[in-house]
Amino acid sequence: MLKILSNAEQRDVLLETMELINGTCIDISRTAFDNVFPNKYELHGRKY
Repeated sequence: MLKILSNAEQRDVLLETMELINGTCIDISRTAFDNVFPNKYELHGRKY
């Protein structure tokens, strides 16, 4: 387990960053499940 000791401003920035990353991962997952990609490289090319 990792405990991050942060002040209120740092905590807010970290939470915002984590929410952005989570939303991006969900978007990538939806694209992967909604389309048929023969390999990960095509998904990578589509999303990045």
